[in-house]
Amino acid sequence: MALVRHVLRRQSLHMPQPALLAVPSAQGWPTREAWEQFGVRAQSGVAGRWLIDARPWRPTWLADPDSPVFEDVFAEHHVRLDWGRPIDPFIGEASRFNDYVSPGQREAVRSAILLPPGETLIVGLPTGSGKSFVAQAPMLIGGPEGSLSVCVVPTTALAIDQARQTGDTPEGALSQSRDPAAGMVLGAPRRRPRGDQGGHSRGSSAYPLLFAGSRHR
Repeated sequence: MALVRHVLRRQSLHMPQPALLAVPSAQGWPTREAWEQFGVRAQSGVAGRWLIDARPWRPTWLADPDSPVFEDVFAEHHVRLDWGRPIDPFIGEASRFNDYVSPGQREAVRSAILLPPGETLIVGLPTGSGKSFVAQAPMLIGGPEGSLSVCVVPTTALAIDQARQTGDTPEGALSQSRDPAAGMVLGAPRRRPRGDQGGHSRGSSAYPLLFAGSRHR
């Protein structure tokens, strides 16, 4: 019932009139009172059906400035501030990206690329601020002849997702192999011919990148 309310609320915010849905009112289906508990108003319809529509959710325990809840999400409003910054040209050339997601990502990427051997870099960025690219950038800058980049994440599922995201970069898709016993995903952009100006192949290249997801028992 909560999911029905969410769908109806989203449709209402994308239409000039509230979205209505006809549902059975027979025994075994939610009563009017039951719909009300989930923020859905049920009106008498025809042929034994309710006409239901979703109302904005205003929980009593939430302060007025934060209510109603989820309206911006359902309306698909872009409420996040744009913190993008122009990307450094040499990184943009390697990644084909035009901007950093945030100032924090910019500083983290620069630090990762310039990090002296044997040193440790700790990066703390909010969700969606571009932490993944911090690990990918040194690999892209180093190219096929660069050192191996190892990305360790908490779960195998996240390792697979990270590999797929890296495969979506303009540098090309990933070839992947899984080791179920270790819970690891290996990834390196698929080998592509390196040709001269005449287009003749002179070998192949692969970016050295490994994703590892630890399996907790």
